[in-house]
Amino acid sequence: MWKRFVYMYEALKYKEYYYAAHYKRASMISLICSVVVMFVSAASMLVWSVSKVTPTLWALLIAAAQFVQFLIPQFPWAKQAEALKYLLPELKKLSLKVDKAFMKIRLNPDVSDGEICELISRYETTFANLENQFVQDIVFPERKSVIIKAEKDKNSYFFAKYPETIPEKGG
Repeated sequence: MWKRFVYMYEALKYKEYYYAAHYKRASMISLICSVVVMFVSAASMLVWSVSKVTPTLWALLIAAAQFVQFLIPQFPWAKQAEALKYLLPELKKLSLKVDKAFMKIRLNPDVSDGEICELISRYETTFANLENQFVQDIVFPERKSVIIKAEKDKNSYFFAKYPETIPEKGG
């Protein structure tokens, strides 16, 4: 049962880092789009005020930029970033609880398999509830870069915290 707890803990950390990588990516895309739209609007207003040639073109560019700015929250990556902004802090709290239970089980060889099974069930249920609450209808495409980053971050976390591969129960 101990190895199953370790597997659940690793899976939870992977998902935490997976969502964090998606959040970083989605936030960056949102920032880039906002900056481009702002630049197009500002440049169009500047050119329109300096040059009195084709004012309709500059007005259309400003209107198009504002329309894109209005649509940005409807894009999938913007919805991902918005949902993950609320999910990630809750995942961190859950991760801290699991880490605490992990250390308790690891240092106390008298913890029964039944207790470990109950903890696994509780944490998996909590995680599923968090996903349903925050990212239920949002699709996260499988991006190789996100998967690699999540796996790398998870491995780095466990290597830094627990240098041995899979810690044995009781020590």
